[in-house]
Amino acid sequence: MGGAEVSIRGAKSSAVIVGPVDVSDRAARLLGIVYGNLTQLQQRPVTNELLVQLANAGIQIDPRDRNWTLDFATDQVDVSGSSITTTSVPTTPISDFDQAQNVERYSTDIHTYIATGNFKLSAIEVSAAGSVKIEIKVGTPSSETTRLVAFTSASRPIVYLDFKEEIQLTSGQRIQISRTNRENYAMDIYSTVLGFNS
Repeated sequence: MGGAEVSIRGAKSSAVIVGPVDVSDRAARLLGIVYGNLTQLQQRPVTNELLVQLANAGIQIDPRDRNWTLDFATDQVDVSGSSITTTSVPTTPISDFDQAQNVERYSTDIHTYIATGNFKLSAIEVSAAGSVKIEIKVGTPSSETTRLVAFTSASRPIVYLDFKEEIQLTSGQRIQISRTNRENYAMDIYSTVLGFNS
């Protein structure tokens, strides 16, 4: 195999470096050759399939056998000298739906959800046939703070507000969804509070 020419141009001079370039190595990687310690990684010589061996608690598992179960009791992790933080998993899903019927033009209806325990707000969905202004307030009654404002329209009648960072509420705090009809006619407005009690 011949060499490849690489031109390097500097401010004062230019040079040409000619040397062997191993193109087959890159091509082999693109075709799926696995690199690593041969005592750890094995391939079939003709098909280059990667050989995998599954084991649990020191016992080999045949992946074609669907009747095996993992013995988690025998798997041990050394955590000496480490601190482990556990978090409670949300257990009770909450879906609080509200329908405001015949909301007059330029009028506001409020959907209120009061937390009955530690509540994680994960999403709010609002829908209507036309344009609605949505204001989300969260906090202790009479001192809620506005978290966001959004709008629906006739071309986008559903707004799904997904809170990537869940909003935490404690018992007695509330969520208020102010839904203002911005159309010239009365219409129904729907909203749902989604989250978890933990």
